Amino acid sequence: MLSQDTIVMRNNNVILGKVMEITATEVKYNKQEMPEGPLYIEKKADVKEVRYRNGFKEEFKMGAEETISTSKPTNNKIERHGPGLFYNGKRLTELELISVLKNSNDNVITPLSLKIERTNKLRHLGSLGIGCGGAAIVTAFSASFAYDERRAGAEIFIPSGIFAVSAIALGITGATYFAKHKNYRAKAIKLYNQKY
Repeated sequence: MLSQDTIVMRNNNVILGKVMEITATEVKYNKQEMPEGPLYIEKKADVKEVRYRNGFKEEFKMGAEETISTSKPTNNKIERHGPGLFYNGKRLTELELISVLKNSNDNVITPLSLKIERTNKLRHLGSLGIGCGGAAIVTAFSASFAYDERRAGAEIFIPSGIFAVSAIALGITGATYFAKHKNYRAKAIKLYNQKY
């Protein structure tokens, strides 16, 4: 069945599911039986290979962090296979992607790579904002229950309210940068692949 990825372990056990992320040390996936379920994690050192549903295959060296891609010939395209981007058969990190795009020396792609670099740093503001907003709301409500009404008035709710509004603004800003980052990235990759 080609609707899932296949993870082959070093002990030859086979796991069917959808690979969500491969880091330097882990393979993260959802099981076929629970595609919206919990994220499972295997040590990369225990994984022999991943066969993606599109036919692409990644093999992992024993005890090494490097990936050997075997099923596609090397080319200059930036390709998406499963959750990752590949260039010349090698999985790209975000910084490596930016470097490939910058090194194109193209007067359209290079400025886009600089925008990707900037928005990559700023897109995490949303997570920070959500966390801070939640903390502000919890602080405001817990303060109202911890003190009597005369002491838990403006000195608690006004700063917490300001903090919550600031956190919401950070969340919106982060979401905006996330969307811009995704757009710049897609546009730059498309232009790069058309040119090279």
